[in-house]
Amino acid sequence: MSEADLAETDISISVLSTPREMRFHNEADLVVQLQPDTDGIILQDGKSRGNFLPVVWEQISEPREFLRHLKQKAGLPPDHWSDGIKLWRYTTESFGAKFVPADEGA
Repeated sequence: MSEADLAETDISISVLSTPREMRFHNEADLVVQLQPDTDGIILQDGKSRGNFLPVVWEQISEPREFLRHLKQKAGLPPDHWSDGIKLWRYTTESFGAKFVPADEGA
């Protein structure tokens, strides 16, 4: 990466809380439990697994669409549902910085 590239680079680190398994009766029940802008979600069904950080809510703000895209990330069809599907929620503490070349920071 060149110094010019670095000048346009933002660094962000997200520290994840311990994931907590979600309990739900069906997909509709799950969707109403999702907390936009707060929840990071891990989805697993068999060997398929996907994870969205809470920041993804900035692009996909509607809970049902968020879940559909997460299923696709896990390699599942967006309308997939099974009795074996599991989800965990977590939150993040995020830290970020913009790169400043050493000679500019002096």
